[in-house]
Amino acid sequence: MGTIQTLLNKLAQKLKIKQIKPHGKVDKILRYVKYILLFLILFITYKAHELILRPYDPWAVFMHLGSGSEIFEEFLIGFIILIAIFLSSMFIERAWCRYLCPLGATLALLAPLSIFKVRRSDSKCVDCRACTRNCSMGLNVHSQEIASKTECISCGECISRCPVDNTLEMKKGSIVLSLNKMAAMPLVILVIVVGSNIALGTFKTSSSNVEVLNENGVLNDDNIKGYMTIKDVATEFSIDTNIILEKASLPKDTDINKPLKELKNDLLDKGIEFETEDLKEVVKELIKQSY
Repeated sequence: MGTIQTLLNKLAQKLKIKQIKPHGKVDKILRYVKYILLFLILFITYKAHELILRPYDPWAVFMHLGSGSEIFEEFLIGFIILIAIFLSSMFIERAWCRYLCPLGATLALLAPLSIFKVRRSDSKCVDCRACTRNCSMGLNVHSQEIASKTECISCGECISRCPVDNTLEMKKGSIVLSLNKMAAMPLVILVIVVGSNIALGTFKTSSSNVEVLNENGVLNDDNIKGYMTIKDVATEFSIDTNIILEKASLPKDTDINKPLKELKNDLLDKGIEFETEDLKEVVKELIKQSY
């Protein structure tokens, strides 16, 4: 999301869209908003004992963009927030990251623990302010020995834009990280983490159907998703697929192995309207009858 925001902002600048750059007290006050949001999210989640704010989470929406129209059923408000984030980034670079992102607030709180930080040599600095002008987080890099103990995201943009060698460096004591090393480190960590999990057999990219359907130890038909198939649902709820087809008034040759969000298009070609919500109702009714 950060990358997309940066690309949209660069596009906006090429299109000559006027950039908004909050300064002074306004900027300082706005930066506190993400910490307030972080506290509220943690507090509400703690009180509710569940992620009740998930439908409003733009990150959850971003990870479900491939869900088709189903995304509007569960994440309509979150989708609107996501679009607002991308639009805002065209006027203020990384506006979401700077002022509103709760994850950004979490990382900012942990930033002081970072070993390597962007440091500026006052004796070499020519005060051209290229670093500050190009900082994606809007920091006054030119006036600080350390870019920022909390808000700096270590993107290296200031280092690459500085016209004087070794004025800005990512370093700890005498150890300096070049831009190439800065880029390589997260890739190496990613390979190690993913590789070790694959070797241990614990790597997976999504939750299993039973994990998604299970809620507080009970299978919940409201959690049936469009990426599931009729066979998946029948298996997890221990219902015969033929009974589901009959109850849903679907043809016997219906492809029970096709995801629901794709199956509905096949059925629509046959003049049959069938949505994920319809399967939820069928399963709900069959469960009631079983009792």
